Amino acid sequence: MRSLYKNGVTVDISPNGTTNPFLDIVMRTSMQRDPSENLTMEQAVIAYAKNNAYSAFKEKENVTLMPGMLTNLAVLSLDIFTIPTQQLPATKSILTMIDKKIVYEQVH
Repeated sequence: MRSLYKNGVTVDISPNGTTNPFLDIVMRTSMQRDPSENLTMEQAVIAYAKNNAYSAFKEKENVTLMPGMLTNLAVLSLDIFTIPTQQLPATKSILTMIDKKIVYEQVH
């Protein structure tokens, strides 16, 4: 996958039908047959969020946190950029917003 990035190909990770998106990220960051093809965590998050919006033709309305954008947002239970890859599947959403609406909020 990393070779695709290096050659300018827009790579996305589709979340459709996935019960735990962090399993997809684990596969892309640590389980490629050739380890040099593993994406970095930053590349995987961009592929999952920004590039997915691009692939769905929603990059002008759903990519960045700016006024007027319908940005989707998730507040996570763990810092996915600092934890070991093996811990990624344990990450949970504490708050999820889609199109400016809260669609999930963890009850304390």
